[in-house]
Amino acid sequence: MLFLDATTKCDVDLLHLVQLIRTIVTYITILVPIILVVIGTFDLLKAVTASKEDEIKSAQKLLIKRIIYAILIFLIVPLLTLIFNLVSNNYSGDEYHVQWKEYWNHSGMCKGL
Repeated sequence: MLFLDATTKCDVDLLHLVQLIRTIVTYITILVPIILVVIGTFDLLKAVTASKEDEIKSAQKLLIKRIIYAILIFLIVPLLTLIFNLVSNNYSGDEYHVQWKEYWNHSGMCKGL
């Protein structure tokens, strides 16, 4: 069952699902910015070896855009976690929100097992 049970502190299936999602998000957060910067560097390198001023300027602009995108992708997860924690704190009386916060922030630990 993938839903929280009111009698237990932890649902193993949900815990595994949250761990899988966090792992995928972590890999995306790390790999996508690296790939963007590497591809941008190759584009700039090709433009520099071609020795055309217009291509160099356009490759520099593209590299700057890709670096900005990489920074944004890298910061999305911490920003979303902060937003969800703030929203969760506003509903602290509801047991579901408290359990959700425990699952997301401490998905490696399960208190009910």
